Formats: sequence, structure tokens, C-alpha cells
Amino acid sequence: MIASRRFVRGGLVVCAAVALAGCGGDTDDDTPSVQDWGSQVAPAAADASGMGRDEPEVRAVRFEPAEAIPDRPLEVTVEASVDATGIEYSWRAEGRRVAAEGPRVIVPGDLVRGDSIEVEITITAGGRVSEPETASVRVANRTPRIEELGIQVVEGDGEDLGFWVAGPVATDPDEDEVEFRYEWRVAGRGVVSEEDRLTRDGWERGAEVQLVVWASDGEGEGLPLEAAPFEVGNSPPDIVSRPPGLDGSGRFVYRVEARDRDGDRGLRYSLAQGPSSMWIDPFSGEVTWQATVADAGEHLVEIEVDDRRGGATRQSFFVRVDVESSPAAAAN
Repeated sequence: MIASRRFVRGGLVVCAAVALAGCGGDTDDDTPSVQDWGSQVAPAAADASGMGRDEPEVRAVRFEPAEAIPDRPLEVTVEASVDATGIEYSWRAEGRRVAAEGPRVIVPGDLVRGDSIEVEITITAGGRVSEPETASVRVANRTPRIEELGIQVVEGDGEDLGFWVAGPVATDPDEDEVEFRYEWRVAGRGVVSEEDRLTRDGWERGAEVQLVVWASDGEGEGLPLEAAPFEVGNSPPDIVSRPPGLDGSGRFVYRVEARDRDGDRGLRYSLAQGPSSMWIDPFSGEVTWQATVADAGEHLVEIEVDDRRGGATRQSFFVRVDVESSPAAAAN
């Protein structure tokens, strides 16, 4: 109860109080006291003084992408404690300032794997400025890139047709050592080899060959490069027989046997080099020759077999005529 004094002047009752109060000795329950008024004006006073409001603060920072890539854009998203009226960004790469405005920056191209790029963020809200918040991200590994992909033909020996050999050329932005992964596919059979070469033996003429190569630096693998597909060419026939020697009368008879890997028939035989009187049947491949005393010595013979599809094979050997003893033949 608030203390009061009462006195009468001209029959009028006057109430005087130290603070606002109703007349009479007791206060009305519905009349607010000083403390009640003070509690009602507190929010306005707090708003004016800044008490009771959240201070601006950076709560979370996210980078997109999660790792920086040189010469590529990097963007940051900020989550604040209050609705910001302004956000300032200051970018640095390995301690040096980077010219950028706003949440997006182009990562300098001279940065390498493991280098750091950071952003300092300041939030403004309700006339207040937050404490600077710094977040950073590392430069990612950059995978190698295949610049060229060639295929060379390495000829084999004898009946061996040899190989197709892949020749990729790759560069790595981080100057890492590069390794390659290969996949050879033939005629839709899937992967038939994972080495850098593929044998030329055993494939049908006209079958399509495809080569796909990947380059890796040990940490990441770049995009694959596929060589232009090509068709298996014609395989030349193989001569599988060996020439005999001269018989006792000095006669030379040799039936040449040849096989074609593509199954071609109608092979044609010819004598590319030999004694003038030596003859070969173009259809059967039989070679005949009658040596005489005038033919004493060694004679080079070359026989060619043609599949009439662009494939030809030659066999070379020597025939030696010895007139002091029985005529003989030597082949190599």
C-alpha cells in the first residue's frame, strides 16, 4: 500500500500521495502500481538500448563445389543467426588477396593440389556488424587428360601377324605421373584385352575393333577417350610347306601349301624369282624345274601366294646344283 495524507479544505476531501494512487486508504486491485508500469515499458526501452536482441553471427558456411578447382568458379553459402541486411566477403588464396565481389570467385589458375583458398565473412543486421568469420577449402586434385590416342601396327615374324599397339599421350595439371587403363573390344564381344596391345591373329576380316583408354594419376581417373573404330583388314595367306631338294636326276618338284586365315579360296601362286626354266602352276602351286650341268651353283627362288584381296606372302629359299656329286638343294 502506498502511504498517503488526507486533509479537508472547504468540505472537499483531497488525497495526496507519494506516487500515483487512488483515493482512500487502500489501492484498487485493478490499478497498476509503479512496478507494473515499469514492466510494461521495459520492452520498448530494451529495443532502444539494444538489450535482448540477437547479435548477428555466422552459423554455417558451405562451399560449392566442396573442393576448389583452379580456373573454375567457387561459391560460398552463408547461414546467419538473424536476417542480414548485408554480407561482405573477402577472398584470399595462399595468403594473397583475390579480386572478387560477393560469394563467388574464380579460383586462380596457378594454385595446385593442397593449396588453400579462404573467405572472410562479415554480416550486418540492425545496424550491428558481426565478428569476422573465416572459412577455407583446399584445392582438389586435378585428373589427367588424354590429348592424343593413336594405334600403331607392329608386324610379327613369320606367321605371326603382330599387334595393334595403343599410343596415348596425356597431360596432368599437377604434373603427376600418369598411368593408363585400356579396354579393347572386337565385334561386340566385350572386353577382349586390358593391355596396351591386341594381337592381330584370330580375328575375322571386317570385324570392328574399338579401343578405350583412361588416364589416372593415382588419386583420380580422368574421362575416357575412345579411338575411332576400325575394321580388321585382310590377312595374307601363310605358306606352311618347306621346299625339298633335287632328286637324283636333278629334277626339282615342290608342291607349295598355303592357308588363308580369312578362309579365302582361289589362291594364286606365282614365281617372283628363280631360274629361267623353272615354272609354277598358278592354281595348284606346284613348282617344277629340271636342272642341268649349266645350272651349277646356287639359285634364289621366291614364290608368292596372293589371296586376291590385297594379301600376299612370299617364301624365299636357295636351290644348289652340284654337278660333281649328286645335285642337292638348300633352303633358308
